[in-house]
Amino acid sequence: MVSLGTTKNQIVGLGYKDVKDLCPPEIYVACHNSSNSSTISGPEELVKTFVQELTDKNIFARAVNVANIAYHSRYIRPAAPKLLDYLKQVS
Repeated sequence: MVSLGTTKNQIVGLGYKDVKDLCPPEIYVACHNSSNSSTISGPEELVKTFVQELTDKNIFARAVNVANIAYHSRYIRPAAPKLLDYLKQVS
């Protein structure tokens, strides 16, 4: 099994244009949900800290239950070779 570390996804009440420049470098805008909603991904502790900063400013944030894997982000990349091998076996 490939270890990705503990990562987190959170929905935030800001659109991509508003949140992208606020995110620390390790946090990635994983999904542009709408003009006032985005999903961010990154290492768990950094996401927690960033989300706390947002909620302190009364910006909505909610965890996304994704089994501690930040899908739709660069943090899933280490699993790619293993997934490709598996898909070749079942196709």
